[in-house]
Amino acid sequence: MKKYLFLSAVAASLLFTGCADKNVGYFKSIAVKQADLDANSTAPIAVDFMDFIAAYHPAAKTTFLIDPVSKSSNFLSSMETQLRQRGYGMTYDKGVETAIPLAWKADPIGKSKTRVRVTFNIGSGNVSRQYILNDDENVYIPIGMFTVRNLGTRYYDQVTEPEHRTIIMQPIVEPEPPRLPPEPVTKNGFVDVQSNSSLHIRKEATTRSKILGKVKPGSEIVYKTVVTNAKKENWIKLEKGIKGYVSAQYVKPKE
Repeated sequence: MKKYLFLSAVAASLLFTGCADKNVGYFKSIAVKQADLDANSTAPIAVDFMDFIAAYHPAAKTTFLIDPVSKSSNFLSSMETQLRQRGYGMTYDKGVETAIPLAWKADPIGKSKTRVRVTFNIGSGNVSRQYILNDDENVYIPIGMFTVRNLGTRYYDQVTEPEHRTIIMQPIVEPEPPRLPPEPVTKNGFVDVQSNSSLHIRKEATTRSKILGKVKPGSEIVYKTVVTNAKKENWIKLEKGIKGYVSAQYVKPKE
């Protein structure tokens, strides 16, 4: 009977240390050899654990103390990869006071290693979950939920949300192009003067301006612009032939 109790005590010491410091409840990862897991098939287990633990121990604020015995574990490379990729601090030196102890073990369920329960010790708390080997991809996938013991409050539940300003998003409005004056309408008219006379074409819109030419009675005039001079007289600006002005009072609009 004494021999049996002694062997039980030795077995327990392989899984859990009994120190009365921050490592209370912290087991050594030597137990992972029971399932002899390889790094490739266990990579999803490491990812699964890191996704879960980030809410309790954010990467920017956490350095993990890895159990030195776990250096011989095939699963170690998967864990180290995830820790580095996610920005966690990692050490094997127990002298780092701020480091949180981290170890793991894998217990086979049944006689084969197709199903295992992986337990992670984080400080004095732990989480565990069952995984089954997917034969098609040769990787372990989770079964059921995590079992959590003494892990504490989620870190992000303790953070007070900052006060947010309400931001009103205004639609982007393209500036309107400058409005150009409407294109003048082309008009037609006929010179309405006596048959023995003619209509003078002047350089400027005034009777005092230089005469550039003449237009015969009944001639058709095509124009767009009518200007008013200082004397409030209307003059037609000729667009074709001699460029000048003729008095609008002698041009009859075409019906």
